Amino acid sequence: MEIEIKLSNLHPNQQKVKDESKRFNVLCCGRRWGKSELAIDMLCDPVLDGKKLGYFTPTYKLLDGVYQECVSILEPIISRKNEHQFIEVLNGSGRIDFWTLENELAGRSRKYHKIIVDEAAFTKNLWQKWTET
Repeated sequence: MEIEIKLSNLHPNQQKVKDESKRFNVLCCGRRWGKSELAIDMLCDPVLDGKKLGYFTPTYKLLDGVYQECVSILEPIISRKNEHQFIEVLNGSGRIDFWTLENELAGRSRKYHKIIVDEAAFTKNLWQKWTET
């Protein structure tokens, strides 16, 4: 049985960011550009290939929408999930962990293929958290 997972169609600038991404990327766009939509795509696409990903936001409230959308997209293949903490897909190797940066130890001792820090400008002491965890 084949299961189809449908990701959004990215607009040309979102696709360019995805195609040209390197190890470290900083994206500064206006409201309504589609940063969250891009983040959802960049989480859901690689998790299908068994990648481990981390998604970080400054507050719990900012985490909710992306978590819910990822659950909605990946629902047919989710093997385990824990509300607002992680989603694991059927093959057992793909996983997305969701973290709030209110926790100073967020992501500590974890290994990810990719992380996304959304709304980084609103994170207090981001440089310290980045370099110490």
